[in-house]
Amino acid sequence: MENHEYRRPNVNRNASAKIKKLRKKNRNQSIWICILLFEIVALLVSFGIAYAKYYKKNFIEPSYGYISMTEEVSARAYVWLNKIEDIDLSYEIVKECMGEINLEYVKRPAEVKGEYTYELSENTYEQCLNSANEGLVRAYYEAIKNRIKNSGYEGEINNELVDRLMNETFSLSVPDYINKHEIKLLPDKNEIDIKKGVSDENNQ
Repeated sequence: MENHEYRRPNVNRNASAKIKKLRKKNRNQSIWICILLFEIVALLVSFGIAYAKYYKKNFIEPSYGYISMTEEVSARAYVWLNKIEDIDLSYEIVKECMGEINLEYVKRPAEVKGEYTYELSENTYEQCLNSANEGLVRAYYEAIKNRIKNSGYEGEINNELVDRLMNETFSLSVPDYINKHEIKLLPDKNEIDIKKGVSDENNQ
């Protein structure tokens, strides 16, 4: 029998080192790919949350705004006050007495995306009307004080004097006198075009 001696195969040490180096490189690449994928997923999640909040705010949740009624209320008050003789009261003074008068409205998303419904907030009409009446009372005081001054009165002219004269003449205070006349300072609720008012406000 032939005696075959076992010979250990030659090992290419350079090839083994290259394989180890390649494995290490692939492992590093895999780590970086995982990190990149994690960042992409985190970015997508953040984007999704932000968009959900934006969609909820703009397309689901109602929003609130204001329509200015200052000009209309001031004009109506000015017309009524000018029925009083010798008051010398300008529109600018009346408007200053009336102050800022706004109606609050609610804007809600409609069933059709991008469309909305508008309605007045609860009690806003009554609050606006009260503010208008208070402003008219202030303007009325100014009107009567001007009339007293134009009549040649030389004493101190103030609200207390106006109140005393009103009580002597009509047995009413100025607020009661204003309320008695039921001056229409605001249009009726069903006459207010909220959508048009919103458009006018946005165009200013």
